[in-house]
Amino acid sequence: MQSLSFAGLILIDEKRDISGRPIWLSAVNRASKLGFQTRVLLFSETENDIVPHLSNHQNVAFIDCLDGDSDPLSMIQTEADGLAGQSRSLLVVDTATPLIRQFGTNKVSAALYYASQSCPLLTRFRRDIVPEVEAARLRGLATTLLTLNADADTGKQLCTTLTFKKAAPATIREKVESYTIDPETTNIVSHAFEAKPSVAPTATGNDFLGCAAVNRPSASGTAAGNTRAQREKASVVLPFTRAQTEQGLVGLNANTRRKPLGAKIEYFADKDDDLDDSDPDDDLMY
Repeated sequence: MQSLSFAGLILIDEKRDISGRPIWLSAVNRASKLGFQTRVLLFSETENDIVPHLSNHQNVAFIDCLDGDSDPLSMIQTEADGLAGQSRSLLVVDTATPLIRQFGTNKVSAALYYASQSCPLLTRFRRDIVPEVEAARLRGLATTLLTLNADADTGKQLCTTLTFKKAAPATIREKVESYTIDPETTNIVSHAFEAKPSVAPTATGNDFLGCAAVNRPSASGTAAGNTRAQREKASVVLPFTRAQTEQGLVGLNANTRRKPLGAKIEYFADKDDDLDDSDPDDDLMY
């Protein structure tokens, strides 16, 4: 988070119980300290609420978008065009959530994307107010995506930063950090976060222990982790393998003429069965 690059569309993906506002404020403050000519479009915030959190607000201009009859989406593009061509410029939308509620995800996504082609654009949105397919479409437009969650085990607040480099060769860089927010200064302290490794289940004699139960190594796993996973995978005895032995469900090898040891089907005829009839379908009157 502290090394956030201001390029393309920078999107903070928040939800109802985890606000992205502190990270958004921190990013605006960092841009102002770096000397970016910054314009902040206010659809929810007020200038008086933001200025105390900025160490250098001399190069930050605030535009109240709630006063006036201009189309908000057109205003975003107009301000982006005004910053186009400047080497150190940043357009900030305080939150895209009210815009999404008013105009829908598709129109807002298009407006943010096209504006970000003129100058870097920073904003945030709540993913829990839109269907997942629409949220995914908006995320896919971002150059940098910061997704906020909480760790299920520790309860720590986590920020997963995905940076997409779309120029050839295309690359994706991922960084997971835990962070705390000072309640007085709203300063953010972040640390690299390593998730607790999941414990692989112990292989048992159950014929139906699936391969999915074995802990698979991730793409970034270490050589030691790969070796352990391979050993655990090799220790899983599959049902069709056990069936070839006396311990299996059935002896499938015809050459051994082994009597089945597992379940079998037994049929008991009743008085209405025509087992001795040469034509069992004669009652169909063909």
